[in-house]
Amino acid sequence: MRETSFDKSGNLIKEIISGTFDEVLETYRN
Repeated sequence: MRETSFDKSGNLIKEIISGTFDEVLETYRN
C-alpha cells in the first residue's frame, strides 16, 4: 500500500494529539 500525503498528515495529527494528551496526563499526575 502506498502512503499518501493525507495518511502522513493524519498520522502527524495523531502524534500531536497523543503527545499533547501525554503532556496533560503528566500534568495531572504531578
